[in-house]
Amino acid sequence: MPAEQFSSRDGDLAAFGAVIGAIYETALDPLAWPAALEGIRTAVGGTATWIATHYPDQIRSVYQIEVGTDPAWQQKLRDHYVAASPFMGVTHHVRRGDIVAVGDVIGYDEFTAGRFYREWAAPQGWPDIIMAVAAKARDRFSWLGICLPARASPEQKLIVAALLPHVTRALRISDVLEERDQRAADLLAAVERMASGMILIDAQRVVRGINAAARRISGDVEGLSISNGRLILTDPTLAAAIEACAEGRADTGGVSVLLDRQGGEHGIAAHVMPLSRRIGDASTDAIAALFLTDPVQQGQPPMDSFVARYGLTPSETRVLLAMLEGKSPRAIAIAQGVSMPTVRTHLSRLYAKTGTDGQAAVVRLATSLTRPV
Repeated sequence: MPAEQFSSRDGDLAAFGAVIGAIYETALDPLAWPAALEGIRTAVGGTATWIATHYPDQIRSVYQIEVGTDPAWQQKLRDHYVAASPFMGVTHHVRRGDIVAVGDVIGYDEFTAGRFYREWAAPQGWPDIIMAVAAKARDRFSWLGICLPARASPEQKLIVAALLPHVTRALRISDVLEERDQRAADLLAAVERMASGMILIDAQRVVRGINAAARRISGDVEGLSISNGRLILTDPTLAAAIEACAEGRADTGGVSVLLDRQGGEHGIAAHVMPLSRRIGDASTDAIAALFLTDPVQQGQPPMDSFVARYGLTPSETRVLLAMLEGKSPRAIAIAQGVSMPTVRTHLSRLYAKTGTDGQAAVVRLATSLTRPV
């Protein structure tokens, strides 16, 4: 938004620069965020402002910084109303930099008829909320939220659009000043989402790192377990490979072993890869990476791809996510604060778009196409 547009609304061009200056102050002093959010709230004409991260798959929200909110009402939001939020399904439809209000993601009449509005937003005098997407990953999005005393206007969205890049940059600069290694964080996130399990162990077989897939797969493997943070091995080939890594005798290509699965016909492939040992305290260094691969587990596209492929709306996505949690249509209606006819309408559109003939079929389809990579 050109600065003169802000000036014509606020009557003071300097105010726009002052808000931006306050935002960048947070890069040097994180304690300055409340003042920066207060400036944003005033500039937009809102009643409350926050920076939050939503985890739609977990039906969970974390509000890192808040201004103008009531702690008791925020606790009610976390405990009872997150699932009913119109923004819960929108993570698979928005991109970083998008500015949306309630009416952009759900029919406004449907919003005001739902329990999120009736029981949480309306009592606080918030008929609309602007969501500005600051960052987005597969399973979460971080956003700048501004609660409004009236329906969002195009001018208010323009002001938020002008301020959002500065908020995003300030958050990034703060990360750099706090010496966070973004590349390491990206690598860690990628490892955590791998379908193959990975366990890092030191010379004493102490587990120095383990991803989600390894925690899941290791419970099904015979001859391998983790107890009190240590890797317990009964398979002699695997034990010998780990010992060779600890003594520096392992072949650089590593060793592969097929382990039996408990109560299953398919085995688990285990591959031991030696790691370079640094000069220093070798007793705490990881000397090997153990990869566990379940041949039945296939990496699949994330929910974003599923939503795009079938052209789902945010409301349809919310209903689908609730079904994947095992909720019945009636439970979905109660949790989201909508009527049964509304849920049935979303379900019928889901079935038509995905070419399925019922709730079980669409859940099977979504599960098969959205398992984590």
